[in-house]
Amino acid sequence: MSPLGRILGRPARRRLSMQERHQLLLYATGLHAEGVRENEIIASLRGRGASDVDAATICAQGRRDFEDQLTRKVTLPISTRTGVNYYFVLGVTPRSTTNRIRQAFLTKAKVIHPDRHNLEFSRDLWVQLMAITKDAEHVLTDETLRRAYDIYWLRQSRRAGDPYRTRQERRGDWKTRYFWYMGELAEMEEQTVTQLDELAQLVPQAIDGQLREACDALAVSTEMYEERILSTRTQSYAVPEVFGDLTDEARRELQRKDNLARRLKGLAEQICQPAGGPAIRASAVAEAARHLSEVRWAHHRFDIARARQALTAAI
Repeated sequence: MSPLGRILGRPARRRLSMQERHQLLLYATGLHAEGVRENEIIASLRGRGASDVDAATICAQGRRDFEDQLTRKVTLPISTRTGVNYYFVLGVTPRSTTNRIRQAFLTKAKVIHPDRHNLEFSRDLWVQLMAITKDAEHVLTDETLRRAYDIYWLRQSRRAGDPYRTRQERRGDWKTRYFWYMGELAEMEEQTVTQLDELAQLVPQAIDGQLREACDALAVSTEMYEERILSTRTQSYAVPEVFGDLTDEARRELQRKDNLARRLKGLAEQICQPAGGPAIRASAVAEAARHLSEVRWAHHRFDIARARQALTAAI
């Protein structure tokens, strides 16, 4: 059968009545509230008699209705209006788990203490930063508040990115993209902290099988870390000129991270060398931990500087 014959031979889908469309819209809205993925919602709507076009349209409207209902029901802290992204002030991303967010809050609360920044900002600024980090932890560890916040920030991001979108590049909010990439790198570094702690415990005990497994895990994560740095740096060259200051700062951080990745690779070899004794291995682990700590501290300062900049602009 010819292509035209196949098209003409397809059974025509019945047009949905207003009542049927309304019922499907309520159904789609409920699925969005349950967190069902859009492709699954569309497939389910098709199974209930909607055409491909109708299913996509109803799914999109159901998402908007759910978002409107949720944002009307939930009241977010006033600190959302400062322009500080809750995820990025904690050094995490929207994909982070609740446990990771709690850990990040505890770390950031220690890092932003004024005793560690007495020459950089006042106690008033510390109070503001501390209030925002507390709000961030409260909102992002509550499922309902977090969903409402994600909707709020996504809408903000879309508005911020509208002037910079092109036909080739639809993701116009470069600032959010950069902070997200940096947050992903920060999480990879925290994973490495855990790996080095494990190695520090294994080296004195000379448990070769476990040591080899831990070394292999460190080598794999370092390789992934290095690849992510390269990818982020490559994308930085496509950033519009208006974001030049941001990309300059980010590239400096990326250079630190790139140096760290190279050092970790070299030190991992020392740790894993069969001929290396416990003392040499322990020294290599300690040196790796020291370099990592320096880069983590620099990254915390990067996060704090961005938050301070947003707070200053909001005044």
